[in-house]
Amino acid sequence: MTHLLPLVVGLLAGCTDKGSDTASVCCSGGDSASGGDSGAAGVTATPWDLVPLPVVSESLSGVRSAGKVFRASGTDFVYIVNSDGAETHILTQAYVQPEGDYCIGDPGGGGAQSYQDCAFTRWTAGRITTTESKAVCLDDVEDVLYFVKPDGAKVETAGTSRAGESWTTYHRIYRNRTVDKEEGDHLEGPCAASAGRFAMSSPEEVLLMDMSATNPRIAQRISYPGGLIDLQWVGQSKWLLAHGKDGSVWAIDSETGEKAGNLAPAGDAAAIAVDPVREAVWIARAGDGRLVRVKMTDNGAGTPAIVDNCGAVEQLAVDYRTGAVHALTACPGSPSGWQIVVAGPEGIHAIQQLDDTPLALIPPGNMGHVGAIVQTEPTRDTAGAEIPAEVQLRVWHADDPADSRPPLNMWIVTTLEEPFSANPKACTPEENPNDNFQDLLDQLRENIPLLRDMGFPVAVGVTWEFYNNVTVCHEESIFDELADAGFVLGNMIHDKPCYACTDGEVEGQEYVDQCAPNSMYYQQPTSTNACWPTIVEVDETTGQRSVVPNPDYCAVGDQQCWFDWTNRKQLDVDRALPGGNQFIFGADRHRLWGWEYIQGGYRVYDRADGSRGYTITMFQGNWVYSDITDTEDPRAKDPAPWHPELLGTSWFPAVVDDWEQDSVFSELAYFPGNSVAVTRLYDWQVTDMSLVSLFDEANTAYYGPLVLEENDLDVLLGLVAQPLAHRTERPGTFYFHLPDLTG
Repeated sequence: MTHLLPLVVGLLAGCTDKGSDTASVCCSGGDSASGGDSGAAGVTATPWDLVPLPVVSESLSGVRSAGKVFRASGTDFVYIVNSDGAETHILTQAYVQPEGDYCIGDPGGGGAQSYQDCAFTRWTAGRITTTESKAVCLDDVEDVLYFVKPDGAKVETAGTSRAGESWTTYHRIYRNRTVDKEEGDHLEGPCAASAGRFAMSSPEEVLLMDMSATNPRIAQRISYPGGLIDLQWVGQSKWLLAHGKDGSVWAIDSETGEKAGNLAPAGDAAAIAVDPVREAVWIARAGDGRLVRVKMTDNGAGTPAIVDNCGAVEQLAVDYRTGAVHALTACPGSPSGWQIVVAGPEGIHAIQQLDDTPLALIPPGNMGHVGAIVQTEPTRDTAGAEIPAEVQLRVWHADDPADSRPPLNMWIVTTLEEPFSANPKACTPEENPNDNFQDLLDQLRENIPLLRDMGFPVAVGVTWEFYNNVTVCHEESIFDELADAGFVLGNMIHDKPCYACTDGEVEGQEYVDQCAPNSMYYQQPTSTNACWPTIVEVDETTGQRSVVPNPDYCAVGDQQCWFDWTNRKQLDVDRALPGGNQFIFGADRHRLWGWEYIQGGYRVYDRADGSRGYTITMFQGNWVYSDITDTEDPRAKDPAPWHPELLGTSWFPAVVDDWEQDSVFSELAYFPGNSVAVTRLYDWQVTDMSLVSLFDEANTAYYGPLVLEENDLDVLLGLVAQPLAHRTERPGTFYFHLPDLTG
């Protein structure tokens, strides 16, 4: 812990403005990459700064080629499809390449003792493996990848989003359907998908498919002699663009099946890319590389905007946030002969020269990053040993000085959670030399000045269990010490009421709820650890035993019981902290048991000052979603929200079931950030889900030691870049989580 805080805050210090309540992340300007040039030469519009983005590793394991590269809006992840379409490699939003084979499920629950004995589901992180595919396309609205097999007779589907009823479709082939085609049809690539619509081609036709049937069928045929290079839907509009091998770009009206007009009548289209947000298309002309932007309307194409370029264009990709196009351009002057040109309708904003041979652009999507997959040349190290060629990634943050969105408000969230049960620890080493509360307080007091002296805003969530131990040991002054350090204090709801059911009679209980052994609440009738409706209480003076209601028991669905139990405990903490609780969080996991903790908790809890409800909450995991129904769902502890467009902003939730909706009736603000401990960030990214289980194929633990490593810091910077990209005009937030301050 001593080394953790200086490293984390020092990492961000060069890119923050310190404030009394938050740190505002500015991230403007910076040096270009080594060997690169984002200077003014060739820039004809407002110059943008291209700042190298640190990544855990530039090397891409297992990537042999880059036939197609996609970025999914539902996660901001990148998908690199090998040229044969048989393997797709994945990069997270922080450009980490997940890897490893894992057992999903909790071995501690009586399951596997090794990966080989996995009694649950095996999970392969970081790649989607299938057989050779003729075409691959992304439906960025429905969050699926389609793989068209070489004979065109089968289409496989894999999910690209964690959202949904089950995690089992995520990054896995979960559907294999046979195409209902006519005899003699020869289906081939390319394909295009958007909002459930799917198009593919034959040598002489564009085919609009009906994907609603059990077996996809051809719904419309549009003649297109000569074959196709590319197909792209214009967002969710009716327009489908067909880029022909003859250099044409026909706009096809999917409602009528008619070709409405050729956007490249001279037959000089070298590449196309669609801006789905603005329903526009960018076309790179063959030869001179001129970039043409055309806005699509209900009646066809609008007036084009033309931007001069320096050479032939190999590939285009669009920044959905700004509408700018990234053009992979062959231009003299750069070390490899290639550069990435970033342009808008008004001209070129930035040019990034590439030192290595590019294989493909990394689509900016909603992140706006400038990036490429490159192939390095073999070289030698200082000792003369050969360093082989490899496939690597290059990424830059594109900073527009004219960006008027408010800065990102940033702080640290940490907690005081010990002990993890309602039973207090021994107060002093004399009572218990190996496990006592005084040792925890000593460590806390060492950490307070370290955290305070960083000058970085800090929010500390205090649990009732910590408060209770403080009270038992008469150490109430610790709360004043935390407040005097300038920390913002609030309540973290840690524990929950208990409940159990069984399939028989329980001795000493008049009545217990009955359930089958497969219930998440099931306990054996003879269990001594189960939570039953009554307990035996012993009078300390007389020794008399009596049966009384269990104060921690709440039946399933008894919202009032849950409220009373949690309200009493949060009120204790509210009264104990100087100035009261400034925020509340931690009950998100309670939704698994059916508790309405926002409308029926946070917004109406009694307060020490006589008022009701809180105005600030944060720090939630995916437990909040109704799709998470199991404590062992591997997505459950991932940070919420799982939709990137909600990062870098804030809103006012009213009820749990619609917690992502901004409500005018709520005064409770939700501030998004990252709830994964900073010492676990790389572990989380490399496994792709937070609760993949404890074994990989080498029978080693999924989690490494609880120490901060350089990989964690690189991931943290990558994670900050995501809410920076998704900021809106509403105040935006991001925080990172330091482990318990007593540790």
